[in-house]
Amino acid sequence: WHDTDATLKIRPTQLLALMQETSNRHIATSGMSLDELREQKKLGFILSKTRVEIDRRPSAFETITVETWTNPSRSFGFNRSFLVRVGEETVAKADTFWALVGIEDRKFHKMEETGYVCRAFTPCPFSYSVGSPTRAFGRAPYCVLRH
Repeated sequence: WHDTDATLKIRPTQLLALMQETSNRHIATSGMSLDELREQKKLGFILSKTRVEIDRRPSAFETITVETWTNPSRSFGFNRSFLVRVGEETVAKADTFWALVGIEDRKFHKMEETGYVCRAFTPCPFSYSVGSPTRAFGRAPYCVLRH
C-alpha cells in the first residue's frame, strides 16, 4: 500500500513516478536504455515543464494503464504526453517538456545526435496494479506498441 495515501487512493507523487517509469520503458523499446545513454553517450534528460490533470485518483488494487508517446523534437527539446486509464476510463493526463543535456559538458544536445529513434505519436502503454505487492517486488509490466 506504499503507493496510496490514508484514503487508499494513489498518491499524486506515485502517479508521477509511474509516468516516469513508463517513459523509461518506452525509451528502452526504441533500442537505447537510459544506462546506455548516460554511460556511453554521457547524456541525460532533464524535465523542464509538467502539466498534469487528475480527474480521479485510482484506488488501491485497481489496475491502471499508463500510456506515453513523444512528439517530434523541437530544436533541443521535445514533448512527451501521458494518459492514465482504469479500463476505458481516462483518469489523468499529462504533458511534459524534456531536454537532453551533456553530463560532462553541461550543454544541450539534439535528440537526433543520440541515434534514438523517436517514434512520434506511437503510444506505449504499461499496466500497473496500484498498491500491489507484485509490482513492488519487481514483476515487470508489459508493453504493447500500437501502430
